[in-house]
Amino acid sequence: MPGLKAWLSGTEPKQYLSDADLNEIGVKYWVIDADNWKAEGKIDKICEERNYWNYGHKRTTREMVLEYNKEHLHEQDEVLFFLDGAGYIEMRDKQERWIHVPVVKGILYVFPAGVYHRLRLETDVCNRLSIRANKKLDPTESGLKYHYRPADEMDCRKQYLERLSAGNFP
Repeated sequence: MPGLKAWLSGTEPKQYLSDADLNEIGVKYWVIDADNWKAEGKIDKICEERNYWNYGHKRTTREMVLEYNKEHLHEQDEVLFFLDGAGYIEMRDKQERWIHVPVVKGILYVFPAGVYHRLRLETDVCNRLSIRANKKLDPTESGLKYHYRPADEMDCRKQYLERLSAGNFP
């Protein structure tokens, strides 16, 4: 799998992170043919292996992303697959520095529960799949709940910091 070009904010020239660096903070990704994803079957296989479910299409605009621009976390993994459009997720590393992870067509991303992050779009519109990361949730719920910083008292944040410290991400 080719390396994802994530970089550490404020470095000139850009300091890129390796796949191992991303794995240390819990970021997982898979390259998938965005034009043939259903027939390819990779997303279904990954969802089955990781106990994810219920994906559906979402159209996202820059105006909608204003809510996602605020630093927040979720109680479950955030799973993104862009069918088109581009942008990046900004998230924190172990030293609380910003990392920019590009979100582009054809990559399925998993950002772990409890990590502070925000989404920035570079295109006016993007189309993506919304994948639920927890089968135990009520299927009538609309999706991920946003908990804005500070949310350090939440169990998901404490568990993320424990996994971050131990380097233990599945």
